[in-house]
Amino acid sequence: MKRTQFKDAVRNIRRQIVSFISIVLVVTLGTSAFLAFQFGMDSLYGKANRYYNEMQYRDIEIQSTRGITEKDLEAVRKIDGVTDAEGFTAVDMIAENSGGERTTVHIASQTDRIDHVTLKSGELPQRSGECAVAQQLAESLGLKEGDRITVTPRRESEDFLTAKELTVRGTFLHPNHFRQGESDRFEVLVMPEDLDLSTLEAPYLGMLIRTDTADMDTFSQEYADRIWKIEREISLLGKERASMRDAELIASARDRIADGEKKLAEGKAQLDAGQTEVEENAAKISDADVQLKIATAKLELAKAQLDSSESEITDGKKQLEDAKKALDDAKKQLDSARKQLDDAKAQLDDGAAELEASEAKLREGRIQLDENRQKLTDAEVELRAGRASLDTAETAIETMTGMINAVIRDSWNPAFGDVPVLHSVRDSSDNYTLTYDDLTHHLLVDENGISEEQYQDIIAAAEVSDVWKQFRTEYTKLYDGEKQYQEGYAQYQDGLSQWTAAQSEYDEGYAQYAAGKAEYDRSLALYQEKETEYKVGKSAYDANLRAYEDG
Repeated sequence: MKRTQFKDAVRNIRRQIVSFISIVLVVTLGTSAFLAFQFGMDSLYGKANRYYNEMQYRDIEIQSTRGITEKDLEAVRKIDGVTDAEGFTAVDMIAENSGGERTTVHIASQTDRIDHVTLKSGELPQRSGECAVAQQLAESLGLKEGDRITVTPRRESEDFLTAKELTVRGTFLHPNHFRQGESDRFEVLVMPEDLDLSTLEAPYLGMLIRTDTADMDTFSQEYADRIWKIEREISLLGKERASMRDAELIASARDRIADGEKKLAEGKAQLDAGQTEVEENAAKISDADVQLKIATAKLELAKAQLDSSESEITDGKKQLEDAKKALDDAKKQLDSARKQLDDAKAQLDDGAAELEASEAKLREGRIQLDENRQKLTDAEVELRAGRASLDTAETAIETMTGMINAVIRDSWNPAFGDVPVLHSVRDSSDNYTLTYDDLTHHLLVDENGISEEQYQDIIAAAEVSDVWKQFRTEYTKLYDGEKQYQEGYAQYQDGLSQWTAAQSEYDEGYAQYAAGKAEYDRSLALYQEKETEYKVGKSAYDANLRAYEDG
C-alpha cells in the first residue's frame, strides 16, 4: 500500500470511528459465536461417541424372518472388521397397564455384551415373568417398580412371548433414545427364556454387531464408509446363509412329513391287525353285540391315530407350499433385478460411447493447441530477434547523436546564443513513433527554443556531414523496423489471447470429460457389485429349487 493510500485509510477511520468500531465489534461477536457453536458441536459429538462406546452400542442390526442360528453368528464374527456379534429376539406387541391405557412396545431379550442400558431405578429382570421398561414408557403409562403390565401380540404369527403378564422390576435409558427416529420406540427388556422361537427352529430373530470402528467418530464419513463396506460383506454372506437356511427348513419339513407318513402307515397296520383280530374273535364269540363293541372300539382307536398322522402330513405339505411360494417370490425378485441390470448396462454402454467421442474431440483439440502453441513460440523467437536488431540500431543511433552534436557545436554561431543539443532519441521518442523530420524538429526547435530559421541553418550545416546522412538513414530504418515490430507484437498478442481462450475452453471440456469419466467409473463399479449380488442370489435360488424338486 502506498503512503498516500495509508494516510487516506487512517483519515477515513478517524472520520467514521464509531462505524469502524461497530464493524469490528460485530465481526468479533460473530466470530466468537461461530467458534462457540463449533466447539459446542465438537463437545456434543465427543460425548456421544464416548457414550456409545461405554454402552457397547451396536454398529449394525440384522433382523431375519427365517431366524438366526449360532452358525450364522459364527459366520458373521469371521467377517473382516467385525469384533463381536450377539443374537437377540425382539417383537412389537401391545402393552396395557392396570388402568386400561395401551401403547405399542418393543419387547426385546436381554443381551450380555452389546447394547448395554443405563438403569434409572430398580434392577434388570432376574427371572421369567419380570421386565424392565424404558423411562419414557414408565412416564407414559405411569409405571413403577412392582406394577404389572399385560402384553398381547399385534398378530397371531408374532405370539412368541410365553408370559402374558410382566412385573416391572426397574426403568432404564437405552442408547436407541439418542438416535434420530428411534427416540419414540418404547423398549421393554425380558429374560431370553420368555421368548419361545421353537416354531422357527432358531434361537434368535435378530443379531447385534460391533465393528472395529470404536476409535472413529460415529458421525464422520470415515465411519459411514467403513460400516457400508462391512454391511456389503454381511449382505453377501446373508444371501449365502439364507440359501443354506432355506435348505435346512425344507429338509426339516420333509422329515416331519416322513414321520407323519410313517405314523400313518403304522396306524393303518394297527387298523389291519385290529380288523384281523376282530374277525378272529368274531368266530369265537357268538354274541353279535359284544363283537360289534370290540370292533368299534378298535376302529375308533385306529381312526384317532390315523387323524393325527394326516394332520402332521397336512402341516408338512403346507410348509412345502410356503417354501414353493418363497421360491416363486425370489424368482420374481431375480427377474426384476436382471431387468434393472440390463437397463443399467445399456446406459453404461451409451455413456462409454459418449466418453469415447469426447475423448476423441479432446485429443483433436490438444493437437491443435500444441500446433498453435508452437506457432506462437516461433513468432516469439522472431520478435525477440527483431527486438535485438532494434536495440543494436538504437545503440548505433545513440553513438551518431553524439557525433551530430559535435558537428552542430563546430558550425554554431555564438551570436545565436547557447549551442543547441540533439538529445537522446530514447528520451524524446516513445517507441520511435516520430518520423525523422518530426524527431529532429522536435528535439532542436521545441526543446532548445531556437527559431525555424536557425533550425534550417543547423540542418544545412549538418547535412554536409556524412554522419548526419547516416543518422538519417539509420533512423529511418529504425522507425520502419519499430513499426513492423509493433505490428508483429500486436499480432502475437492477438494470437496469444486466442490460444489462451482455446486453452481455457479445452480445460473446461477436459474437466467435464474427467467428471463424466469419474461418474461412469462409479456407475460401472456399482453395476459390477449388483451383478455379483445377482449371481449369488441366482445360485441360492437354483440350489433351493433343486432341493425342492428333488423332494
